[in-house]
Amino acid sequence: FLDSEWTMLGNPPNFDTVTRDVYDADVRFTHREIWAVARDITSALRELHSLGIAHGDVYAHNILYIRESTSSHTPKAKLGDFGAAFFYDVTSPTASTIQLNEARALGAILEELCDRHDGVDGDAIVANLRSIAHALLGPRSGRFSFTQVQSRLRTLADHVES
Repeated sequence: FLDSEWTMLGNPPNFDTVTRDVYDADVRFTHREIWAVARDITSALRELHSLGIAHGDVYAHNILYIRESTSSHTPKAKLGDFGAAFFYDVTSPTASTIQLNEARALGAILEELCDRHDGVDGDAIVANLRSIAHALLGPRSGRFSFTQVQSRLRTLADHVES
C-alpha cells in the first residue's frame, strides 16, 4: 500500500532527545505541509478515539506524508505503526485522560513542525497552528479534544488553500 511518494515525517528519538523525534538539520516544511499533517493526523486520532482505540505511539516517525510540490501533489499525511495501539472503554473514567495524553503527543508534533516552517509564506497559519500546539502541550485540564482541534483547523482551511 506504500509507494515512493510517502516518506517518514521525522526520525525516531535518540539518546539526547529521548522523547522527541529528530529531523535532518536542513528539513523545512511549508505551511500547507504543516497544516496537512495537523488536519490528517487529527482526523485519524479523532476517529480512532471515537472507536475506543488509542494509537499509543504518536510520533513523527510513525507518520508518513507526501510533500507539497509544484506538480499535482497536495500535501497529506497518514498515521502508521499501530504496534502500541490498544482498546479502551470510551465510557470509563480514564477515557478522557487517554485521549488528552495522545492530544499532547499531537501538540509535540505540531510544535516540532512549526519550529521547522520554511518561512516562505503562511506565517499567520503557522502562528495559529503553534497556538493549538501550545494548548495541547499545556496542562491536561486546558487541552483541546480532537474534535475541538478539528473545529479550529476547519476555520483555517479557507486561508490555507487560498
